[in-house]
Amino acid sequence: MFVSGDYPYQEGAPWPHFRGMANFDTGLTPYSGPKKPTTKLWSFRTSYPVSSSPAIDNQGNIYFGSQDTNFYALDSEGSLLWTFQTKACIYSSPVIDTKGHIYFGSGDNYLYALTSSGSLLWKFPTGGVIYSSPELDGLGHIYFGSGDNYVYALNSTTGSQLWKFPTGGAIYSSPAMDTRGNIYVGSFDGYMYALNPRTGSQLWNYTTGGAIYSSPTIDPNAIIYFGSFDHNLYALNSTTGSYIWNYTTGDMIHSSPAFDTRGNVYVGSDDTYFYALSSSGTLKWKYKTEGSIYSSPIIDAQGYIYFGSEDTYLYALDSTGYLQWKFKTTGFVGSSPAIDTKGHIYVGSSDNYLYAVKNGEPQEMTDISVFYESWKEYSFICFYYPETHLNGNVLNQLSKYNHHHKYRFYRYDNLTQYFSRHNISNNHTDIEKKNSLCSQKLGNEYESFLSHTYSVNSTITKKESLLVWFFHSFFQRKD
Repeated sequence: MFVSGDYPYQEGAPWPHFRGMANFDTGLTPYSGPKKPTTKLWSFRTSYPVSSSPAIDNQGNIYFGSQDTNFYALDSEGSLLWTFQTKACIYSSPVIDTKGHIYFGSGDNYLYALTSSGSLLWKFPTGGVIYSSPELDGLGHIYFGSGDNYVYALNSTTGSQLWKFPTGGAIYSSPAMDTRGNIYVGSFDGYMYALNPRTGSQLWNYTTGGAIYSSPTIDPNAIIYFGSFDHNLYALNSTTGSYIWNYTTGDMIHSSPAFDTRGNVYVGSDDTYFYALSSSGTLKWKYKTEGSIYSSPIIDAQGYIYFGSEDTYLYALDSTGYLQWKFKTTGFVGSSPAIDTKGHIYVGSSDNYLYAVKNGEPQEMTDISVFYESWKEYSFICFYYPETHLNGNVLNQLSKYNHHHKYRFYRYDNLTQYFSRHNISNNHTDIEKKNSLCSQKLGNEYESFLSHTYSVNSTITKKESLLVWFFHSFFQRKD
């Protein structure tokens, strides 16, 4: 329910603004994303990095900005519809209103309003860069922050200013709105502010120990969550601004949090970890990437979590923290992903591309050596069926690698029997017990497993077809 007017976004748009379909910036979507190892649907090249997070309209068109100063509109096949040029880098993510009009900020200090065909409706000047992504209400008002330290409210039809509120630092955080219409936004002065949407007057503020880049999210219990450069994720009462809890990570938090339908909260940190916390602020699990995490997570209808990392990958984890797949770009993935009605995911990278990814299709593997470099850091790899077919050439290579102490390959059904004999389930439970057995006992029983490996002359049937699966991601979390 939107107290401050009707639903403010384009009807039927699957991802009309930064963080999803609701003012509360939850990161939740009713659509299901890719579950299998993922392949590229298409990619679109710009001239400079893509840090802006895309929006998707009800026709499946995708909108985003680039550091090459251009704002782009693509169709669902990745073909260019139009561009609009500003005079500086675009980090701000767009929002699409009920008329299909598009709003975004630029490093040239302007907030822009365009028609769905890319024509300029109006632009509004501020005194600083606009990295903040704008927020709409149902009364025709638009809210955003600027590097000039002000929060602005404009009439979205005319671009005229309604009010502005001063803070003590630049505002790169994007505003969120609750069911009462109140506005919440962080500032580089270290404060989270709650503002009256009609007057711009302050309702409360809360100080942290560092700048706030992270954008807030608000759950159904009126709890607001956000990160700070003081390394903490905070939970506050959105009505009073009173402290509820904080969780300390190992570094600054740029990422904006999301929460799932069970009340769990998810956020990335510059310490390279992605965190899952309970609604009371206790750690449920954490997943290590190989780079800082600026990207803000999204959560699909099945509870799968998608986010990017500085290590060049887009990640998909299940709700228990297990890696389902990761998609490699060639640059820092600081853009936050968006998802459409078909379950395709769109994300930008510092390699200058916007990517569209989808579920991968089963493929026959004819050469295992291409995976060798990726496997060096892992102690064990196993295989199971029925997604990918292996031919004799692969089996020959498996036989060769099998004699190296770091590379041991087993039939999935035999591993299942092994865990069954030791009273361990195969559904991601008893993690510590599994880790202990895998590290201490698997080596001791290696000779017995060798008799079960495939020989070069094995006949490959559908039942014996196998899917490569990294041992660490199937049997243990990488943390």
